[in-house]
Amino acid sequence: MRGGGGGGERIVLVFADASGRWPGKGFFRSVSALSGKPQAAYEAAHENGDLSLGDAHLVECGSGLAVCLLVVLKRDKRAPHGTPPDLCAASLDAALARLAPVAARRGASLHSPRLPSGGGGGAWYSVERLLRKHAAVQTTVYYFKR
Repeated sequence: MRGGGGGGERIVLVFADASGRWPGKGFFRSVSALSGKPQAAYEAAHENGDLSLGDAHLVECGSGLAVCLLVVLKRDKRAPHGTPPDLCAASLDAALARLAPVAARRGASLHSPRLPSGGGGGAWYSVERLLRKHAAVQTTVYYFKR
């Protein structure tokens, strides 16, 4: 999405909700395979009442890699079980505003999965717009086949 920098630290973006439950499949499983620290930090933040919409929790994983847990997904408690959460654009705006200066100061690159087209991913273009607005560093979006 944006060039410049990126030779240093990498920050992987993880779009999460405030439930405190780390999914054991999909992208979350891939993150856990890299390091158990993001899951442990996410669960600890929940236990301490520190998971709120708009938060950005940066977790150092070593070897120039960090994971940023962006708390930007809202679950509708009335929705049937298994319904994906919705992306809250205002929360993403706030979370990226918190992360952007840190990434720029470190000269880090941002790496994000593209959200699926249904559920929380229906607003992907607003995600892209907000990434462009806030990220003054190299940003790469990965497209995965399901």
